[in-house]
Amino acid sequence: MKIIFLDVDGVLNNYSSKSSSMLKEQQDTHYPFLWEPELVKILNRIIEETEAKVILSSSWRTLADAYDVIINDMKIHISDETPKTFKTRGHEIQTWLDNNPFVDKFVILDDDTDMDHLKSYLLQTDPKIGLTDEIADKAIKRLNS
Repeated sequence: MKIIFLDVDGVLNNYSSKSSSMLKEQQDTHYPFLWEPELVKILNRIIEETEAKVILSSSWRTLADAYDVIINDMKIHISDETPKTFKTRGHEIQTWLDNNPFVDKFVILDDDTDMDHLKSYLLQTDPKIGLTDEIADKAIKRLNS
């Protein structure tokens, strides 16, 4: 099974998302959680081209309203989430992997580097930009290799 560990802030949004007025789609939902539809499209391309499952590793997983935005507004199917261990993100991802030994390949999409020994799986985004086509191409190549 192929897995994408997904962070949201700095991946599906960027600094301009946080400083600009909310998009029309977001105004309609009344949520303060910002995201960029173009960045979601890039994520969807990775999912479609690899048939990978999305595991939410973002702090958004701890907020019901934010989770609702991901599922209902962004239309991203979340297969599972990493456990809330209150340690590093890398530790939470490793705990999930330890409990799910069926994983063949995985990538981590995140703007942070707290991945411990999993840094070689990290495709780090620039929080000023978010997910790019270049990073998506790398994810697709790794997951499909």
